[in-house]
Amino acid sequence: MKPLLTKSLLVITSLLLSSAALAHKRWILPNDFTLSDAETVVADYSASNNIFYFDKAMPLDEVKLIAPSGEVKRMDYRFMSYRRGMMAFDIDEQGTYRIADVGGVSYFLWYKLPGQEAPIKDRGELQRLKAAIPANATDVYLTKGTSRVETFITLGAPSELKPSGVGLEVDFITHPNEFYSDEPSELKLLMDGKPAKGIKIVAVGEGTRYRDSQAEVIVTTDEQGMATFNWPMAGRYHLEAKIDEMVEGFDYNNLYHGYSLTFEVQAP
Repeated sequence: MKPLLTKSLLVITSLLLSSAALAHKRWILPNDFTLSDAETVVADYSASNNIFYFDKAMPLDEVKLIAPSGEVKRMDYRFMSYRRGMMAFDIDEQGTYRIADVGGVSYFLWYKLPGQEAPIKDRGELQRLKAAIPANATDVYLTKGTSRVETFITLGAPSELKPSGVGLEVDFITHPNEFYSDEPSELKLLMDGKPAKGIKIVAVGEGTRYRDSQAEVIVTTDEQGMATFNWPMAGRYHLEAKIDEMVEGFDYNNLYHGYSLTFEVQAP
């Protein structure tokens, strides 16, 4: 893949998938990650350059609250503002809840026309997008993409989390509500249920707005898709992984898959 094309295409897919600029990271942030008693939890959904600093509100329509039993629960409150989407829900079932925005397979088109500096962008059904490409179009990128943004809240003892087998996701060897600053945390990155090897995973702790360095923790998955993290300190973190590659022999010429996780690293 050509570096300049990769950079341009990542800008395109990030804009279309997240409705935010390339550097903006999407995150769902609850007020609590672990609970000893049932309570109502409030969570924010936003995208920002600085971790957990509200910047661009993300839509709440596709966010699901999945109980430990697997039942999709009702959100008791939703509110959209300019910089954040807000949700409230009851956590009253023992075990681990998943709060997730999981985008299905989507297609995105990007191309240029002679004499026009601004590119043409569109999204929608694959065959319609293919038919919409003019004969004189250049730098045509037709992307197939998926995305997942999630976090977890546990009431009492953690419960098992099973991967869906669709898109880019994590199989948690160490439960996400049992990350500790004095212990390594293990996870397995999957793509459509199979190990995603050689993928860079980037974790960043909160407070980037108030420090000169992002202080990223970067781990590349091994042949089995495994990654082991050693956390520099306790606190709230954002983790992100992406697959962005040119392909041949398909109706599209690029694949983009994104994964985003928000979690808490606890003190010993």
